[in-house]
Amino acid sequence: MSIIIEKSGLFSSFQDFGRRGYEHDGVIPCGALDTLAHEIANRLVANDKNEATLEMTNKMATIRFTEPTLIALAGGNVKAYTE
Repeated sequence: MSIIIEKSGLFSSFQDFGRRGYEHDGVIPCGALDTLAHEIANRLVANDKNEATLEMTNKMATIRFTEPTLIALAGGNVKAYTE
């Protein structure tokens, strides 16, 4: 299965849960901004909570999957369309 990003959204990025607990070594935590939505989306599709998710803000992306795919939408108020 492949994901084809036909049009990137504003500030869209793939994120995992980050590198928490290593700040004392100079590693910034990074990771998903909305950690609750990140974990909920992964649980809805039976993934480990640290699997990557796609975070999008404001201007949404146009994404195409090369085969039937189970996805989850979680977080803020968003309109999503499928074909």
